[in-house]
Amino acid sequence: MAHTVDSIPIAGLRKAHLFQLAAYIRNRDHDGWYYSPRDQFEARHKDLLELADLLERLWSDPDVRIAKKPENAVLINKRRDGNEI
Repeated sequence: MAHTVDSIPIAGLRKAHLFQLAAYIRNRDHDGWYYSPRDQFEARHKDLLELADLLERLWSDPDVRIAKKPENAVLINKRRDGNEI
């Protein structure tokens, strides 16, 4: 059965997590590696660079607070009914 994912929870992460993820994305430009057909990879990477820009705006804004992870948070690898994705 297909599952549509429209968001990924970040509750419980710290700004340092966002900084680290953005650094991973940007590191690829420094190293120059890619996999699969290069044109497809570069198109996906362009989208990820936009995500890195957003992450950097979030972690650098002193007014941004990330919510604490609620006790009943749904893990990324589980559906709301508790079954594995």
